[in-house]
Amino acid sequence: MVRVIAEIEAARWFPEEDSTYKDQDELVIENPLPSIEREEMTLPIYEKFSVFDLTRILSSKRAVNIYDVVRMVIEKEAPVHLDEVVSRISMLFDTRPDLLQVNWDMYTKSGNISRKNLREFVMTQFPRNSFVLQGDFLLKRNERILPRQSASRNDMRKPEHIPPVEIQEAIKLCLKNAFTMDREDLKTDVARLFGFKRTGTNISTVIDNEVSLLVRNHEIQVQDGKVSIRKA
Repeated sequence: MVRVIAEIEAARWFPEEDSTYKDQDELVIENPLPSIEREEMTLPIYEKFSVFDLTRILSSKRAVNIYDVVRMVIEKEAPVHLDEVVSRISMLFDTRPDLLQVNWDMYTKSGNISRKNLREFVMTQFPRNSFVLQGDFLLKRNERILPRQSASRNDMRKPEHIPPVEIQEAIKLCLKNAFTMDREDLKTDVARLFGFKRTGTNISTVIDNEVSLLVRNHEIQVQDGKVSIRKA
């Protein structure tokens, strides 16, 4: 009787067909952990407004008013620094003055267009129903801003002309893919994202300022020299 009871107990604890008691290696194979996918860094492109854009838009028109040119430049390039808009219009005027109708008060005594007057014009005459001026940058209203890669070397922007919010988004995007990064490595990756082959003083300072701002805003954190997204 004792032997029968022992056999029953053994059968109860070690069932022959119960897959629950397979060895650990088999369990790992049958139930693998989900893999963590890295976020793809597919970014929009930044391309400067050109003479080609102007002639294509004009089509049948012989010339266009400077107000309309300002609007077209901003629509293509926003978020954009005021000085970038001024540079674009100055370039268009130097290249094809016959296509632009410029107010007389925009000219200097030498007959050139005044960058100072043009900048003031852009600041006061941009289409406020669609854009807003924040500091020296014109932004589209109610639009999510993403970091943009330059279409070509000629479309590269000065570090100080890249909107701060673009740099902030680039920082967070790099951290999402790397989880944690050395501060210097982070600056290098962000600089390369915008097309800079080396992290010079200007771009390094600009990125560093935005890293510090994100830390103050509790969006990212720095611990022992490592930067990461701050957990909610």
